Amino acid sequence: MSQFIPNIRKYLHHSEKVGNSPVTEKPNEIHLWDNFRSGEDSAFIKIYETYFPTLYSYGHQFTNDSDLIKDSIQEFFIELRNNRNRLGDTTSVKAYFFKSMRRRLLRALAKKKYLLYDGHLEKDFDFEITLSWESILINNQIEAEKKNKLDEAFTKLTKRQKEAIIYFYYEGLSYEEIASIMNLAKVKYARTLVYRSIDKLKEEIY
Repeated sequence: MSQFIPNIRKYLHHSEKVGNSPVTEKPNEIHLWDNFRSGEDSAFIKIYETYFPTLYSYGHQFTNDSDLIKDSIQEFFIELRNNRNRLGDTTSVKAYFFKSMRRRLLRALAKKKYLLYDGHLEKDFDFEITLSWESILINNQIEAEKKNKLDEAFTKLTKRQKEAIIYFYYEGLSYEEIASIMNLAKVKYARTLVYRSIDKLKEEIY
């Protein structure tokens, strides 16, 4: 299972001030995207090299089937390259890729389990978070007991709550992008999902 590492201090101390996500898309990534759509092969190679590891880690939040994840990513990039003349502008390459891979993976998993995929995570699918405390710069601000409580609190979040937390705090996506990726009808639903996830964590910890 891959390791996604949220900004814990934002959960514990600044959740009441949450607005848009703290990380924004890098301008050079949009430039790469535009160059790729224009037919520049070097831009496609750079995008592939940049996002393959990210998508591979992302895929492991849904399944431990590495071969399925790799095949899905390869198929995605092949289709992306073949259809680049029909691709439009985007304000977030990462959000676009996540939405596409999420849909592709869940459809593949549904097919393996003979289920009908309707665009939502169900009990048959996984979306798990594994925390690595050694990688978080907390400088003893959270004592060992509270760390253990946080670990336990994360296990009590629903899969949709975990997914929203990952997108917002670790991936730096906006509420609009989260709503799009998770097929939520309104942006406010994404905001509510993040708020409730934070409240649940705080309730378990304090």
